[in-house]
Amino acid sequence: MKKLLIIFGGFVVLLFGVYFGVGAALSGDYEVIRSKTIEALPEKIYELVGHLDRWPEWTTWNTEKNPGLVISYPGKCEGVGAVEEWSMKGGEGKFEITSAETTRGISYDLSFDEGAMVSEGIISFEAKGATTLIVWRLRGSLEGTASRWFGLFLVPMLEDDLEECLEGLERELASSSK
Repeated sequence: MKKLLIIFGGFVVLLFGVYFGVGAALSGDYEVIRSKTIEALPEKIYELVGHLDRWPEWTTWNTEKNPGLVISYPGKCEGVGAVEEWSMKGGEGKFEITSAETTRGISYDLSFDEGAMVSEGIISFEAKGATTLIVWRLRGSLEGTASRWFGLFLVPMLEDDLEECLEGLERELASSSK
């Protein structure tokens, strides 16, 4: 029995060593970039991207996909200083537009669970005739061992979300131009 306890204890120590050792070696920084060319002028795109209360129309972050999501806008909804706050099972967050230009796009700060995860995002527009190239960049850092492990799953999830959001933006613009 004593030998079994020693083996079990050694195994637990080994697991903790691997968890913390590998976790410390994992990068805490992440960046996701997605782009899409859409048949719309930047000003039309800005009507959806620069107005936070319009995001549920085209993003994956809405009550239809996340039934427990509660969204509020504690001030203005458009342009620099516009803020969206939300809560749902598993956490809460805040989104704030930090720069906005109708022909060039927006920049924003995003935080989850009182700063446990902080990100910066840019959604830029580049007009090319009747089309616009939209480039969405999201980058941030994850603090702590558990967050770094979570980062292994976060980037693929964010890549999929940004792809879906850009497709939703394209659909919404196409339906509103009819």
